[in-house]
Amino acid sequence: MVGVRGAARVPGGLGVLLVFTMAMQSVFLSVLLTFARTPWYSDYATTTAPFGLDPLTDHQLAGVLMWIPAGGIYLAVALALLVSWIRASEREDVML
Repeated sequence: MVGVRGAARVPGGLGVLLVFTMAMQSVFLSVLLTFARTPWYSDYATTTAPFGLDPLTDHQLAGVLMWIPAGGIYLAVALALLVSWIRASEREDVML
């Protein structure tokens, strides 16, 4: 299929699968960041003090911020693709 402005479109089911796969790698990294017992980067030890955070808290907060808002975006995109896929299949059934 060809989409808007000549860009190739991925079939609906594959699009949902690809977004799900991208979301899983993001969730995995976010969980690792959120539940880390020590900060991964010692370079940030001095940059968190002005905000009243110790490096581990900053590290875990970054994981949560990466997990929750990004997860919501991935979910919205996956649901939009799923609805689009279902509507397209319904149109194909009507045409037959």
